[in-house]
Amino acid sequence: KSKLSVEYLLTEKKDGYFTVVLLKRSTTNLQNVLVKPFRNSSMCRDLTIINATLQNGIKFFLINTHLESTKDFAEPR
Repeated sequence: KSKLSVEYLLTEKKDGYFTVVLLKRSTTNLQNVLVKPFRNSSMCRDLTIINATLQNGIKFFLINTHLESTKDFAEPR
């Protein structure tokens, strides 16, 4: 995070395991970030939903997640 250019906005969760999304400040306006934890996750996984607008006014959503890892966690995945 300390090495990231100020040209980019980093979304993040403050505690535990998390996913991130990088947005270029010059082309994207972040509207909000919603982090929805998976109830059945034993690895603290979540779904990150980004609501943003491009400079030309086009609205969009980005969805990012990292699912449970390994064969032992195939059921919740």
